[in-house]
Amino acid sequence: VRQQAEKLVARIRPSADVPLETAIDRAYQFTFARQPSKEERNRMLAFLNQQAAPNTGMNIALTEFCQVLLCLNEFVYVE
Repeated sequence: VRQQAEKLVARIRPSADVPLETAIDRAYQFTFARQPSKEERNRMLAFLNQQAAPNTGMNIALTEFCQVLLCLNEFVYVE
C-alpha cells in the first residue's frame, strides 16, 4: 500500500502553481472518482499540515495522506 501511495503522490504532488487543496481534490478524483466534500477537504488539509512537521516535510505527509485514502472502506469495498 505504501508503494502505491508513493505512486499516487507522484500524480497529485502540488507545486508553486498548484495549491495543496488541488492536490487533495486530485487524490480524491483518482481514488474515488469524485471530489471531496468541503468537510473532507478541510479535515485532510488539517491532517497534512499536522503531519508536515518541520523535520518530516510535506512529501512524507502527502504519502501518509494517500495511504489513508487507499485504506478507506470507500476504496477497498465496492458498493
